Amino acid sequence: MTDSQQRAAQYRKLFVRNHDIEARNLIDSLQVLALTRPETLRELETFLDRGKARNPPPSDEARDPGACPRGL
Repeated sequence: MTDSQQRAAQYRKLFVRNHDIEARNLIDSLQVLALTRPETLRELETFLDRGKARNPPPSDEARDPGACPRGL
């Protein structure tokens, strides 16, 4: 996946988590930031990526309350 494809996927996730108008406003702000202060946007992306590494999405087992614990 290319860098622009990853960014597009992240933007789509914003639309899922936020209301349409809020997500559009946020994306507009991020685009202005990317054009005027690209180094700040890179720092923000690094910060967000670090948060993902610390809080990985739950595994399928953790999401399924009916799943049997391992070893049983």
